Amino acid sequence: MELTNKILCVDDEDSILRSLRRSFFDEDIEITGVTSGKEALKFLQNNEVDIVLSDYLMPEMTGLELLEEIKKQHPALIRIMLSGYVEQDAIFSSLFNYTGMTFFSKPWDEERLQKRIHELLSYKKAVSQETVWTAINNGFPFSFSSASFVRSSYSLLECEPAGDIEKLVLNDCVTYLKLLHLAYSDFTNNKKTLSIKDLLDISGKEYMEAIITREWEQADFYRKYLYVSLTMTTSLYEKGYRLFFNQNPVPLPDHVSLIQIDWIILASLSGRYFQKKTEQIKEYGRYSAPETDVTQLVQVIIKLWHLPEQLFTFYKNWKAITLESSYETPAERQVWTLKVLMETVDFFIFNGKNTEPPSWWPGEKDVYTALYELMQVTMKSLLSREQ
Repeated sequence: MELTNKILCVDDEDSILRSLRRSFFDEDIEITGVTSGKEALKFLQNNEVDIVLSDYLMPEMTGLELLEEIKKQHPALIRIMLSGYVEQDAIFSSLFNYTGMTFFSKPWDEERLQKRIHELLSYKKAVSQETVWTAINNGFPFSFSSASFVRSSYSLLECEPAGDIEKLVLNDCVTYLKLLHLAYSDFTNNKKTLSIKDLLDISGKEYMEAIITREWEQADFYRKYLYVSLTMTTSLYEKGYRLFFNQNPVPLPDHVSLIQIDWIILASLSGRYFQKKTEQIKEYGRYSAPETDVTQLVQVIIKLWHLPEQLFTFYKNWKAITLESSYETPAERQVWTLKVLMETVDFFIFNGKNTEPPSWWPGEKDVYTALYELMQVTMKSLLSREQ
């Protein structure tokens, strides 16, 4: 019986190849092992596979060089890197340039490797259109407004394609978010369409878990990996701002993109996870991020969510409380700033827009769940809003 899924493993150590074969011995997966990058490229000339899993450190051609060449010749192939901790900078570079889709450290966790391989195979099966899958694999190298992209991805948007392609500019952003997390999240349900609730349930989950549960010596690396996965945030902000206000967006300081946006997006897209993990982040205090002023970003959020301008005054007042707080580490102060913002939004959305803010602090309502719900409403609004 011919096996339906095929993986090409590349490593100059026979013991590693034997271990990988044992990992999938009882699975519906055919493992082929080769010991060099040149052998791998020659094999791919005449054979089809679903995944290439390559070691990084090999003679003659490194794993990074191999995956870069495979990306050019076979852009729809799933590319995975195996690496040691000392090679993390090179691996991060490969993720940033979409040379590799994901990576596993040596020695790997067999159960996690098996789970991830099956997820990636499910994603590729679910996103059967080669145009869309190639886009996920290579960082969206073409225009969101192209007709071929819209035709390939409208089913994932759960809506019919509009006659006017330009009217889909906002939906393009949502498509980006949905396809990105279809490929990289911990979502295992094998179905073709993701609902908004599904999307918000899975967004950020894998990355938050990685940051919290992995070895803390690698925390900075995982945070960079998280940032790679959220690089669409600035684009989403700019497109949304232009669409809503018909003018160029207020520029965000460079340092805000990395330090603040990932925190705010994580908090909003994965509120329940953030709620559980915030205290652990604060306890470890390993983030050495400088304290940044997110006033501009808060103003944009207020406008995008059509909140009253009075909210900004309340935010500034509560921000003063933050500055007077006695938290010792930047991580603690960052968490507190987020609590201020989310409590403010929570009050106006769920307690009425025309009353004074509550006298108590930080509040009795679960602000993380509230913002999670707010994000659900916002995303549905973006999808249904008349252009």
